[in-house]
Amino acid sequence: VSLVAGEGDELQRALDLAPRGQRADWITRVQIHDSVISPLYWAVRDGKVDMARLMINDLLTLRADTDSYYYGYDQLWDVHPDIVGVLCKLCPALLDDLFDGMMWHSGSSGDGDTIRVNYYIRALLGDPDVFPDAWATPFGVLALHGPASIFVHPLVVKVLELKWKRFGMALFLAMEGWYTLILIGFEVVFVTMDAHDCNTIGARMAVGALAAATVLAQSILMMGQMRGGQVGTFVYFPGRGIPLPRWVLKRSNALRLVGTVN
Repeated sequence: VSLVAGEGDELQRALDLAPRGQRADWITRVQIHDSVISPLYWAVRDGKVDMARLMINDLLTLRADTDSYYYGYDQLWDVHPDIVGVLCKLCPALLDDLFDGMMWHSGSSGDGDTIRVNYYIRALLGDPDVFPDAWATPFGVLALHGPASIFVHPLVVKVLELKWKRFGMALFLAMEGWYTLILIGFEVVFVTMDAHDCNTIGARMAVGALAAATVLAQSILMMGQMRGGQVGTFVYFPGRGIPLPRWVLKRSNALRLVGTVN
């Protein structure tokens, strides 16, 4: 009733009456006739931002009693696996509240006035078995559709740091090193050396082999992405587009592919 009326105080009083073990269920599921809907999504889609914020903050508040700890993180993501996409589209202002609730700060400082922080990011990163396309994960959706301001949020910064340190930096340096090697080889063999000198045939063939191997590797990668559903839409005219592998949708990769072929 409080949700229909848009009364935040009444909603808070209703939640305070809920047993701690059922509080999260009251926010994530409600049965109306033969249907079960999400009160949180109901509030978001009706534009009741304050009520949606109240529910997110209540869900992601860590509580405890003598029997257990209570934290609605799992219930939130189990019922709303697409919450990042929904908030990006309908109410980006609530992303800060969502990510604030996915962090826990210690009440005491450690050495050097540092404060311990726990980041709950498993659901945001997504399970690779569930999301074969990295851009379909909640974090991928955030990268595609999230507002620029959200990328300075501490939780988002932590996720980016982890990705960069664990595999992003190594992959970036390997790719840049490989393409730099091909570029230097091309400049030396086809620009600096005499094209009529028979002694340079071996060097020219070596650079050509590197370029051919690069094109082959890119082709295999793109075919794998097409088979695995890792595709996006290239819009060549308003309202018209064609599906292409994620790899070639990035402008720098497309230019490198064309340049290597040429």
